[in-house]
Amino acid sequence: MPLRHDGSGGTRSARPPASTPAERTSHYTELEGASGRDILFRPERYPRAELGPIGAAVSVLQGGIRQRCELFDVSFNGIAFEWPAAPAPPASGCLLEEVSICFDDHDAYRGRARVCWQRQAGATLLVGASLLDASMNIDDVLLLRDVKARMAASEYPRLRLESGIWRVSGQDRFKALVAELRLFLEDARQQLGELEATLASHVLHGATSSPARDVLIRTLERGFVADLGGASNERDAALRGASPAARGGLRGF
Repeated sequence: MPLRHDGSGGTRSARPPASTPAERTSHYTELEGASGRDILFRPERYPRAELGPIGAAVSVLQGGIRQRCELFDVSFNGIAFEWPAAPAPPASGCLLEEVSICFDDHDAYRGRARVCWQRQAGATLLVGASLLDASMNIDDVLLLRDVKARMAASEYPRLRLESGIWRVSGQDRFKALVAELRLFLEDARQQLGELEATLASHVLHGATSSPARDVLIRTLERGFVADLGGASNERDAALRGASPAARGGLRGF
């Protein structure tokens, strides 16, 4: 804080003058708002072409008559659809008794709507309406589109049984041997894991030979390794007995 001479040879602190109540506060109606360019929010609209493979069904009930219409675009609070050649379209401002919007088996909206505009697009008359009773969950529609598009694109072909390259009719002997071999290997993995947990590290991974390690290797060679080799030979013999056309699929098996 700056110091000021007080005329008596001393100094005193220079204090700012006290504010009056009028200077400290202002009524909220006197405050100036932000200035700049106004930004108008318009919900994003999704044309029918952007909804991909999902089916879209729009029906409009007006004057007791229900019309089936083609979807043109949609947002969370509005819809545009193609009006058929007859009867006469509803006028702007008209209240539609019920608008039903379905995507595949999903009822996205069912309720009243108000006509906002009409527009001619070539030979097609487009009608735009705002949804009155609720907002549409457009995120659900987009997720439905994405999931169906990915599944329709066959990105996961192995989810279908008939798509397996290993699917070959008959050849029961070969298939049984492969199934038994897999079960044998799964059991062996569990047993060898338990054995490994009980043995000292130098027995399993030592750089030099030891009596314990020699016994372990000989036992595995006479048992597990011999059985694995015999099972593999049986499977190969069964594969050679298959027709040339079936061998490709059986190798994938």
